[in-house]
Amino acid sequence: MNYFIGQGTSVTKEFETLNEMFEFHKKMSDEDRHFCKLYDKEKHRIADGWNIQYDYTDETKWRVW
Repeated sequence: MNYFIGQGTSVTKEFETLNEMFEFHKKMSDEDRHFCKLYDKEKHRIADGWNIQYDYTDETKWRVW
């Protein structure tokens, strides 16, 4: 799995594609979407859930971890 969503110290769910992860994130509750982190293991980057809530693109505000 190349992508996953984490909350606190746990992994909520893992995904094969970035689009699958974004689709799952859209269906999460507002609070869960806001406080989670999205991880891209392939490119070694991370995004805060609140930072992408309204911008689901590969050009979103990612940071290198």
